[in-house]
Amino acid sequence: PPSSSSESVTTYMLSPRYLLSADSMLYVRVATGYRPGGPNIALPGVPSTVNSDSLINYEAGIKSSFLNRRASIELAAYQIDWKDIQISTSTDNGLSYAANAGKAQSRGVELSSQYKATQDWRLGLVIGYTAAYLSEDAPKLKAGKGDRLPGTPRWNAALTSDYNFSLPDGWAGHVGGGYSWIGERQSAVNPARSLTLASFGTLNLNADVSKDAWTVRLYAKNLANNQKLSSISPITNALSGAVSQYSANRPQPRTIGMAVDMQF
Repeated sequence: PPSSSSESVTTYMLSPRYLLSADSMLYVRVATGYRPGGPNIALPGVPSTVNSDSLINYEAGIKSSFLNRRASIELAAYQIDWKDIQISTSTDNGLSYAANAGKAQSRGVELSSQYKATQDWRLGLVIGYTAAYLSEDAPKLKAGKGDRLPGTPRWNAALTSDYNFSLPDGWAGHVGGGYSWIGERQSAVNPARSLTLASFGTLNLNADVSKDAWTVRLYAKNLANNQKLSSISPITNALSGAVSQYSANRPQPRTIGMAVDMQF
């Protein structure tokens, strides 16, 4: 039968800043966000609508440059409160619908830094720590307060390097690379169905030469061809609810390529 659903959501952001000097700044940010809800499939025992889920992000940090602006650093600590989490669940006979399930909280620290070793050589470093957990029981997820959120590593890091140089006849060259690493993650919030995904890293390299409107690029992605699982999720039997198999993803395999760009 014809039906409708509606809701009103208010969001806001507050971000005061304080300049310690011409090269350093302290800041605080409070911001909210949401994901719209909507109507559900009309079935007995299924809620007619799913509410929006929302979050509040509290963040404080410092941004600073030094060594005559050859180096910079950004350090931030944050807490994200997430409520009315939207999930996909199913009825006893396997029909899926959307529902809301409890609250979660993420706390973490992020460090980002760049250093200009020479006029043409730049190094970058990013390190992050995150602790993300359910902050109340979530029966629809078959998980309890304190269970880790899936797909969220406690640690992650990345290191980059870029070098620019001049070539004869007006050509310019560049070589660079980056190594990114992600720590162990859980595949699901339900401990009984969660698998631990191993940490892994990927190495990417790139080089290019350019002149006027033309650029010729070479690149190598995942040079070491790391094939550890990036994510995995169970596929359940629609009749029994038991896990019948798993669906998994791996990083893009080693890919080496060349491209030519023209600006016009």
